[in-house]
Formats: sequence, C-alpha cells, structure tokens
Amino acid sequence: MKKLLLLLIILYPAVGYSQAQTPDKGIIVTGSADSYVNPDEASFNISVATSDSVMKEAKRKNDAKVEKILSAIKAEGINDRDIKTNYSFFNETYDYNAKTENRKKTYQSSLQLTFVLKDLSKYDEVAYKLIEAGVNSTSTQFNYSKTLQLKQQLRIEALKDARIQALAIANACKIHLGRILQVVDEASYTNFFNNNMQFKELSSDIQATNNGTKGQIDITAAIRVSYDIRP
Repeated sequence: MKKLLLLLIILYPAVGYSQAQTPDKGIIVTGSADSYVNPDEASFNISVATSDSVMKEAKRKNDAKVEKILSAIKAEGINDRDIKTNYSFFNETYDYNAKTENRKKTYQSSLQLTFVLKDLSKYDEVAYKLIEAGVNSTSTQFNYSKTLQLKQQLRIEALKDARIQALAIANACKIHLGRILQVVDEASYTNFFNNNMQFKELSSDIQATNNGTKGQIDITAAIRVSYDIRP
C-alpha cells in the first residue's frame, strides 16, 4: 500500500506537467490579421532646459519657460489631464575646455513633459508655438485612439484565419480537425511612426515642421492555435 501511494505521488506531478506542454500530435497554426488606420492623435514628448551660474536662477528661468510652454499648449485646447511631467532634475557642469584654474561651474535645470494633442489639425501650430516658447527638443508619436477596440476585432479575424489554415492542412493530409487544445496571443502590436525635432535654445532660425499626419499606422494581431486531429 505504501509503495502504491509513493508511486501515485511521483506520477501525479509528471502527468500535470505533461498536460501543460504543447501537444505531441495535432496541427499548430498561426492566424494573423492587420489593419491600416489614419492616426487621430499625437503624443508630444518635450524637454526644457536652462543653464545659469547660479543654481536658483537656473531653476527660476526654467520654471518661467515651462509656464510659457504650458500656457501656449493650453491655449490650443490641451487639457490638464492630458499633460504629464516625466521627470525634473538638476546637474552641474564645468567648462573642461578651459584650464583647471579657470573652469567655471554651471547649473542646469531640466524638465520633461508629455502631452496628448487630440486635434491633429492643430499639429503645425502647436509645433511652432513650442519652438517659440523655448522648447529644447521634442519627439512626437502618432497614435490611433481606438487601438484597443481594433485589436480585439483583429484577434477574432486572426482566429478565423488560423482555422482556415488548419482546415486546409487537415484536408491535404486526409485527416479531421478536432477540438482546440491551446490558444496563444502571439503578437498583437502597433507600428507607430514618429516625428523627431531638435531645436537650438534661443535660436532665431525657427525650423519648419513636417505634418506627421501623412501616412498610416499598421495594427496587427497574431494568434497561435493548436488543434487536435482525428483519423
């Protein structure tokens, strides 16, 4: 009796483990579906930095610059809930090109903000105002606001595509498709496109921006499905 109990204890984990693995017989296919959509919003990531020989002055000047930038974007209809501070920091630097005894210490105050523009018709105007307000650099990622809902639809289409592939293989092999054994969301992703801009501080030569709304976003879903087979 003790030997039988010990044998069951040893075998039970092994059985549980084998059931969690990919089946050793069956058909495994990957169905996919994708959709190209026009972006309908833009996420700006902006950096603001100011240097001064006095630490408090660097902070005061940078804060003033940030307030000017916030006023400019809010004037374009950006809500407070769509604005987020990513980080703020101070650092000190030295002019290492000068001789050691002549090196001057400089303090830099920096802040990085992210905000979402939901009206792309204002894209160029917002980009110009950021430059005029003193933004040092910015990058823009264009998004589709209904990506999650679209991905759900694409997953269903990917499942249908997987079944079509599995049936074609089963027919070619003269076997019958059985029940589904496993479903894995293998890859649901979005190919974004970006518009990166770099600006020199206090530069009077304002660079023109490209309207990043030209182009589309590729949203894709891929589902791997394992089917049992019957003779």
